Amino acid sequence: MARHTGRSYWQALTRAALAAALVHLAFSAVFFALHAPLMAWANLGSIGKLLLGVLLAGFYIGLDAYSRLQPPVSPIAADALDLVRYFNIAATLALLAYLAHYYFGAVLRAERRLHNLATTDSLTGLANRRRVMQVAAQQLGRRRRDGTPLSFMLGDVDHFKAVNDRHGHDTGDRVLIKVAGTLKAATREADTVSRWCGEEFLVVLPETDLATALKVAERVRESVRQVVVMRGSQAVNVTITLGVSSLRGGESLDDAIARADAAMYQGKVDGRNRSVAETLH
Repeated sequence: MARHTGRSYWQALTRAALAAALVHLAFSAVFFALHAPLMAWANLGSIGKLLLGVLLAGFYIGLDAYSRLQPPVSPIAADALDLVRYFNIAATLALLAYLAHYYFGAVLRAERRLHNLATTDSLTGLANRRRVMQVAAQQLGRRRRDGTPLSFMLGDVDHFKAVNDRHGHDTGDRVLIKVAGTLKAATREADTVSRWCGEEFLVVLPETDLATALKVAERVRESVRQVVVMRGSQAVNVTITLGVSSLRGGESLDDAIARADAAMYQGKVDGRNRSVAETLH
């Protein structure tokens, strides 16, 4: 009976360890694909810990089986033996509870990390295109329910290609980071600032009509105009052109964003470093 019980424990433990190792391998592959090598290697290291745990468990199970075949070194009274048995059960359950809590926390942290990787722009720390469209869709549903206005602001850093060509991509990255921080500082907490693509930024402005959105765009434009990025002793000045639009009844998000894009393009044609509202007709 003791031999059969030990074998059952070993089989259950082996299967659990194998399943956990496969999960960690899958997480490692995902993190490598997402260019997060530190998280990937941490999961591979966890597999080594699991293997060590299996070896230790096997050693203790074997030791338990061996001890059952040997006469007791110090005979223990039946009542005391029951107490030891109950204590052993309680300690085992406590250890399992702790391990379950630890691994549950590790899984939650990994999920949060994956969520951040999937919804955040790695360079600027802003929401990425996927995330901002999720927010916009939520705000669209809100507008359809209660009619609150919803506006969009699309901005493009002026002459950004020239910055990269003259000063290098490292300077270009620092320009994007500074502009991103300026956009966050010049908008409300309720607004969602995102890196739309390349040097373009999209801001979702809930509960904001077109006139107010244009005022926000002017505040952003003026704030960005104050940005200076140093490359050695050389100062790189930054400006941005912005287009704003407001969602109309029954239209799609893509249509409203396209109008903001058209307004921004008009601002580029008119000389850059300006805020332009969509054409109402």
